[in-house]
Parts: sequence; C-alpha cells; structure tokens
Amino acid sequence: MAEFAGLVYGNLAYDRFGTSAPAIEAPYFPREEEAPVRQPAPQVEAQPREKVSVRTAAEAKPQARVNVSVFALLGIPAVILCMVLLLRSYIQLTALSQESAELESRIAQLQEEQTKLEIVYESTFDMAQVEQIAKADLGMVKAGTEQVSYIRSSSGDVAVILQEESGVGRVEKARSFLEKVLAYLR
Repeated sequence: MAEFAGLVYGNLAYDRFGTSAPAIEAPYFPREEEAPVRQPAPQVEAQPREKVSVRTAAEAKPQARVNVSVFALLGIPAVILCMVLLLRSYIQLTALSQESAELESRIAQLQEEQTKLEIVYESTFDMAQVEQIAKADLGMVKAGTEQVSYIRSSSGDVAVILQEESGVGRVEKARSFLEKVLAYLR
C-alpha cells in the first residue's frame, strides 16, 4: 500500500496549486520551504581572442554567389515555351475564325445565287409553251384512253441469290481480305 500513499481522490485531484482546498502534501508537489539548490556555474578559462580586421564596404570584395535551382533552369524555359505555344494557338484560332466567317458569307452568297438560278430554270420550262411546241412543230397529240394499254404478268417478281463456288476455302477468303486491307492502306 505504500505505492498508493500520495493519491488524492475527488476534485482535489485536479487542484495542482492548492487553491480550492486545504493543502494535502503529496510526494510530487514541491514544498515551499524547500528551495532548489543552485550550484555555481563552472568557471571557464578565458581564451585569448583573435584579432578581427574591420573593413569598410568599399574595401570589401563582393562575394555574391548565386544559387540557381534546377527547377528554375528547367521551369522558366518550359513556361516561356508554353506561353509561346498558347500565343501561337490564339493566332491560329483567330485566323481560322476569320476564314470561317469568310466561308460562311461565301456560302450565303452561293445559296442566294442558287435560288436565283432555280427561279430562272423553272421559268424556262413553261409547260404551256412546251405543249404548244409539241403540238405545232412536232405534230404530237394527247393520248386518249383507247391508246393506253396495260400489261399484266402472271409470274411474280423473282430474285436470284448466287452461290459461291465450293472450291473457295477460308484461307483463300482470309488472304483476299488481307490483300484488300493492304491495298487500302497503300
């Protein structure tokens, strides 16, 4: 039981500085009458100091050493390259946009011209005029109902499916297919 001698139960367990209840001596609290003993610092022998030369800023040689990062050496040119490529792509985009606008206006002009030409084309074929020329110059007349004849066939429509020759094998089909692919790729 000697190991539990300094235990405190209840709310006194949280009172480290003894402000809420009468002080209970515990082995882990220092007593006020026991002041820590200070030992004198060990004496160090004085060593002779070196002479320090004092120079002015004008006399001092600048020893500026520049530390360059590998990231800076590789990163800055990469950023500049990306900026140049971005600028170039914007220039190309502007050129293509301008070309697209020109082509769209050209398409609008051509569609308008097509409409005009269709009107001219349709006006050249006046059916009344064509009928008059056919009757007067060529001597044609309209067909009557007795001149129309219909043909009736007792047999229906026929479709023929051709069979491949039995001598052609799978290997020859594969070779033919590969030859067609190679001919396409050339």
